[in-house]
Amino acid sequence: MPLTKEERDFLDAFAYEATHEPFGGPATDELRRRHIYYADLHGLLTRYHREFLAERTMPFGKPNPTPPPSPWANREQVELRGTALMEECDHRQSKPPMPTGALVNVSPPEIPSPDH
Repeated sequence: MPLTKEERDFLDAFAYEATHEPFGGPATDELRRRHIYYADLHGLLTRYHREFLAERTMPFGKPNPTPPPSPWANREQVELRGTALMEECDHRQSKPPMPTGALVNVSPPEIPSPDH
């Protein structure tokens, strides 16, 4: 499930504030009033980053002096949403299959001595 439009619009403003001096602004202030901090946004920012990379766009946000309101009322909502996004991400990642059969003894390559 992708980020909602509201989440993405808010994170555009927040990501810009978090990556550009003076490293703060109205979106950051709103999160602080709700006792939501940067570390609480791990799952959301991971998803934000991946969506932008999939679009071949740098995920540095967009300046917005009047960002939309936070889509999350409190830290608990952020944590629940972030956890859901990370679990979905974990399920989508394909893991390479485990090798089957006998392991073959492979000798390490010879490394020339420093004298040669």
